Amino acid sequence: MAVPKFFEFFVPILKALEQSSPSTVKQLRQIVAEDMGLTEEDKAEMVPSNKQQTYVNRIHWAIQYLKNAGLIEHLAHGTYGITEEGKRAYLQDAELISLQYLERYESFRAFHGGHSPATVQNPPQPEEATPIEAHRFGLCDHPL
Repeated sequence: MAVPKFFEFFVPILKALEQSSPSTVKQLRQIVAEDMGLTEEDKAEMVPSNKQQTYVNRIHWAIQYLKNAGLIEHLAHGTYGITEEGKRAYLQDAELISLQYLERYESFRAFHGGHSPATVQNPPQPEEATPIEAHRFGLCDHPL
């Protein structure tokens, strides 16, 4: 199994925090890695700079995105909790939570580049997307 993309960690992080909030980042990494079935080999994979494990890097990015959408909140150094909106999203829309889903939140749009809701409701098809759109909507595997 390859290490999931950072946005594939959104729901497992919300699940972990819904069940055990607040949690430290270290606790979240352990819970989420177990929940997603990451192997020791997966957890040993390093980012290209060889300075951080890939799954750790992606969990940190997922936390940042969820925080900027207002679904989780930073409570103290290295500690996060789920917000009421995060609970609602997880309990009602878990199967929908994606980069596109986060665009419905003004705070996320401000963080992520200011998409309008109309753009978000009609994302481009992969074959029609520009490289930036493909990256923004999670339609590609490569960085810009």
